[in-house]
Amino acid sequence: MHKRWVFKLSFLFLFFSFSIMALNYIVDPFQHYRIASWYKITSKKQREVTPGLAKNFDYQTVVLGSSMAENFEASFINKILDTRSLKLCMSAMTAYEMRSLLEVILSNNKKLDTVILALDLYAFTGKETRIRTDKQPTYLYDNNPLTDIFYLLNKETLRFSFRMLSKERGKASDFDKMWYWGNAYNFSKETVLSTYHKHSFNSSFKNSEYTKEIFIRNFNYNLLHLIRDNPKVNFIIFYPPYSYLTYKDMQDKQWLQEAISFKKYIFDLGLDNLEVYDFQCLNEVTENLDNYRDITHYSADINKLIINAIKNKKHLTTQDNINTCLHQMQKSANKVTQESSNLKHSKIPLLKIED
Repeated sequence: MHKRWVFKLSFLFLFFSFSIMALNYIVDPFQHYRIASWYKITSKKQREVTPGLAKNFDYQTVVLGSSMAENFEASFINKILDTRSLKLCMSAMTAYEMRSLLEVILSNNKKLDTVILALDLYAFTGKETRIRTDKQPTYLYDNNPLTDIFYLLNKETLRFSFRMLSKERGKASDFDKMWYWGNAYNFSKETVLSTYHKHSFNSSFKNSEYTKEIFIRNFNYNLLHLIRDNPKVNFIIFYPPYSYLTYKDMQDKQWLQEAISFKKYIFDLGLDNLEVYDFQCLNEVTENLDNYRDITHYSADINKLIINAIKNKKHLTTQDNINTCLHQMQKSANKVTQESSNLKHSKIPLLKIED
């Protein structure tokens, strides 16, 4: 009798386990096996969806980055650069997460010819293996079929399988607008200034994690070998144009010169398959707060400016302009001044650009 119950329970356990695995395999909510054709791909789980898209989408050019890259539109990139592109973003992406995703891309896409990297300076702080969340689904980033069990027998996978079946079925995925927030915010000087002191920017800042040595260690550990080992792939790094308030914040926290030295180090590598574009010295953008929703995040128009610049090789860092460009960050930081005449009793500063 006891053996019969054990047998029945074992059978039920295996039946439900295989049923869950079969459902998750068929729906495949995070595109681990194939690109969905009959439901809208979720944009809420960036770290789960991006490796599957990297493995299974058909593309020649990939754009990789944090929220600084989320407002790129694949259709615009395709038109301007004459390519087939895919945008893969993770909010607050770390250098290690960039490496993990790049390894998936480079090992699964033999058609790849161009990688555009938004080199968000904040991604290169702290430990080389730092990740945004301790729930990182590492089993989705390898090519080991044995680890698929963690995907197929996963309650989060199952939850999104049911969601795809019930809410998103029949909807087409919009790869242009995936992770896009360019039309969801007000971009203006007033908006930036109204939030400038409302929240403590980069509240987890630790000076010991923002040094040239740590930036370089992160870059070398996570990206340098991938660039060197793939000489046939054209790597394009661009520095996102934070507003000049960000450079002032860097200056106040005493890591602006560390960032400048780090950028000089990357340029001095002199790799044949690496181009570096610096939009942080583009003061007509960075010193116009109407381009921003806060002190770092810029509008979708700036994303288009970046792609056009890459097409025309404008703002490409060269031996002739490297020092001038790096010095511009310091000059922009020095231009930030408080003006109290109009907001005498307010904690919100107005800014003016000194000539």
